Amino acid sequence: GEVCLDNLRLKPEALKDLNLPVKVKAGFLGNLTLKIPWSKLGKQPVVATVDRLYILAVPNDKVYDEDAAVKAINAQKQKRLEDAEEHWLESSGYKEAANEKSADSDAGFISAYKDTILGNLKLEVTKIHVRFEGRFDVKTIAVGATLDRLKATTVDKDGNESFEVAGLATRLLKSLDLSRLAVYVDPHAKLFEPPKPWNSMTLEDLDELFLPGVLDSAPGAVDRQYMVRPLSGALRYARRGAKEVLGEEEAPHTLTLHLQSIALRVTDVQLHDLQSLMEGVTRQAGYWAAPQEDPKARPGTRSGRDSSGRLLGRATGGP
Repeated sequence: GEVCLDNLRLKPEALKDLNLPVKVKAGFLGNLTLKIPWSKLGKQPVVATVDRLYILAVPNDKVYDEDAAVKAINAQKQKRLEDAEEHWLESSGYKEAANEKSADSDAGFISAYKDTILGNLKLEVTKIHVRFEGRFDVKTIAVGATLDRLKATTVDKDGNESFEVAGLATRLLKSLDLSRLAVYVDPHAKLFEPPKPWNSMTLEDLDELFLPGVLDSAPGAVDRQYMVRPLSGALRYARRGAKEVLGEEEAPHTLTLHLQSIALRVTDVQLHDLQSLMEGVTRQAGYWAAPQEDPKARPGTRSGRDSSGRLLGRATGGP
């Protein structure tokens, strides 16, 4: 079977109840495809592909909502009650007995092949750009990460793609190839200004904003200030088989990283801007985030002053 989803958009209000100091201004997933060979499950790999993941985040400058704070406090209390009940059930043995009773019903078709399926999962991700931007202390800052391609497959000892059917019994080798992974911090950055509302942007419109710097051939991004310049390489993961006898100095899991080249560069301006960004986000978080117990015991008030009467700064994601 094959599941294919195109042009998915993340609704900004979907993360509203998480009380994060940042909010998603725009989120877009171009394509998500999942191929499951039901007739040959356990003999052929499950393949997952993701193309074009664009996320733009900005500071959350919403005003403190006392009703939302009270709701969050009640949710925290309810969660503590549920955790306490869970702990009591585990310590009293009721949950263990229930798990033993249902153990036989869990051994379905998928469970029997779980290790083989997960161990041979093929994943390919292309064209990723995650960006956070905003105004802090009357200047604009943009921080982001880009990735052209990531591919994860199961390989044999020679590095060739393979399929492992023995599950946890034998050694598992995974290969992860990276292409053009980069991190940037742009002081005085120009904020993303779409030509139309975000929810009406076409794929071509989004590519024009987000693709520069992701692909080597994409125009633009000439003024981008990288902390980690685009790098490519390969990561190899090895897991020892359950039946293998390990020596005293042998690890059950090993990672080997091969990079073609790596260039790191951090300027005083970038460090200062990162500090301003963190302080601005922290101030916003302290101003509106739900308190632990008393919604009125806040580090700031509606007038924007802290407990000592000093004016708090304001972080915004746009004009």
